[in-house]
Amino acid sequence: MARYHNICDINSKPKPVALVVDDESIFRDIISLSLVGGGYSVILAEDGRMAVERVAEFKPDLVIMDVRMPVMDGLEATRRIRALDGQISRIPILGFSGLDAPEDRQNCFEAGMNNLVSKCGGVETLMAILKQYVTAPNQEGETKPS
Repeated sequence: MARYHNICDINSKPKPVALVVDDESIFRDIISLSLVGGGYSVILAEDGRMAVERVAEFKPDLVIMDVRMPVMDGLEATRRIRALDGQISRIPILGFSGLDAPEDRQNCFEAGMNNLVSKCGGVETLMAILKQYVTAPNQEGETKPS
């Protein structure tokens, strides 16, 4: 079941929705807190199979995807998302992984990820990069420039 991390305010502008996919709960939690603080709503998944289901059901604005996970890895989940019908197949998918070798980056791009951010670079790097793909409103409901 999906968890949501913030309550809707009917007077606020809609927030972009990010799907965070990682088999490690600590990474899901850290990324989620940063996203909510940055003006995003968050949906969580713990493996690639759940990610594909969540994308089809909730149609988020972007996906932050770990690469190595049980059940279905992030590469296969990305391929399956890219094979979905309609606009959702073009959703930005950002890999967030401990993998950072050139061949790992190549595998992520070949699977259809838009970018790969090393977990060693931290959540701050991830947050800076995701602004290239989706702009979130600030705390006053105004859109932040990207």
